[in-house]
Amino acid sequence: MKQLGGQAVVIGGSIAGLMAARVAADHYGEVTVIERDTLPATAAPRPAIPQGAHAHGLLLAGEQVMSRLYPGFTASLRAAGAVAVRAGRDVLYQLPRGAAYSPGGSMRQARDLGFDVYSASRELIEHCVRRHTQQTPNVRFETGTVTGLSRRHPDQVDVLSQREGNTLRHPADLVVDASGRGTRSAQWLQEAGWPAVEQTDLGIDIAYASARWRLAQDQAPGVPQVLYRGPVPQTRRTGMLARIERDQWLVTLVGRLGEVPPADEPGFLAFAGGLSTPALRALLSQGERISAIQTYRVPVSLRRHYERLPALPRNWLAVGDAICSFNPVYGQGMSVAALQVQALQTLLQARAAAPSPALQGMVAEYFQHASQIIDGAWSLAARQDLAFPETRGQRPPDLAERARYGAALEALIPEDPQLHLLLAEVFNLTRPLSALDDPALRARVLQSVSGTPH
Repeated sequence: MKQLGGQAVVIGGSIAGLMAARVAADHYGEVTVIERDTLPATAAPRPAIPQGAHAHGLLLAGEQVMSRLYPGFTASLRAAGAVAVRAGRDVLYQLPRGAAYSPGGSMRQARDLGFDVYSASRELIEHCVRRHTQQTPNVRFETGTVTGLSRRHPDQVDVLSQREGNTLRHPADLVVDASGRGTRSAQWLQEAGWPAVEQTDLGIDIAYASARWRLAQDQAPGVPQVLYRGPVPQTRRTGMLARIERDQWLVTLVGRLGEVPPADEPGFLAFAGGLSTPALRALLSQGERISAIQTYRVPVSLRRHYERLPALPRNWLAVGDAICSFNPVYGQGMSVAALQVQALQTLLQARAAAPSPALQGMVAEYFQHASQIIDGAWSLAARQDLAFPETRGQRPPDLAERARYGAALEALIPEDPQLHLLLAEVFNLTRPLSALDDPALRARVLQSVSGTPH
């Protein structure tokens, strides 16, 4: 397979950036990852990842992509201490009406759905991805701060960075922006003469506080993950308890729309006591906090519609939060980024296999694929966020109908293991959201609601 160019530059050494570098390395002579942090040799926090202390979800779709990119990836996760979580069996929902094995409470008994996801800290997941990427011979890492994009040809850009007071220019055949939620690429592209990108945002006003706890074996839950939640929109507080590496328990409290969990232990415990069930506070009061309490705010979910632009540099694209930053409550970000990188890999392979390898038209095609990947995840999250009347954003006309349909699907799963699995696959992004609109399934749901055949 022919190379597509000599140099690729990835902006940001995030999980998305690492995966993009791995994919680009198959088609470019050298891949340079520019990261402002000095990357740690172990699983450790990074200043550039302020959200890293909080609960993160690696959904099945993301795990599958990473396993294809990095043979032995899940084995390395397990060896590093990640905890296997069996879908349908190992996640407990503590609800006002008691414990359940589904978000809406209809499943009162565990059911093995046949696949595992993994519970681990963000820093451990990133460390495993980074360690695998570093084994790629033509990927190198450079510490520096990216300061702009410079137009080199009418349809190409180079990357500008600062390092030790010096301004550096990085000519590149491919540039991938993986700089995350704080990306400035849209501004830089507009300054270089490209059109402004349209944005869609939802005012979600999410506030986090997280810390690690040590729980005695006889105190710890019998499952590796517990979610504490109540009815929406009445309840604006949720909690999560997850067993992670080194037999630690990561506790994340989430408030929205003015509910803010405090950073001091008495306030943290009091906030936990205000959840829809007091079980989490009681559990934490028996354990020992072993880390500082870290806080984080997410005012908006933001989507940049690069797929709508009439023109873009032919050598620049973005992945992950640099295109769309989701409400982190739903744990979609890493997996959406992985699916986008997979789409990029497919397009690069096709271009490299062509008689005359070239990137012409690939960027526009990539952003169409990336947009389709975002659509389902964004809709899943937005439907739940918009159930709160104070959430700011455009409400689809069928929002209430979709909520009723979702509740009816939840009510059917105790008697239908295949539907239960389908819902789990949709929420893990391995099946499209459209699978829930299958005509036969929709007819069954409508019949269950009305009591008459459709």
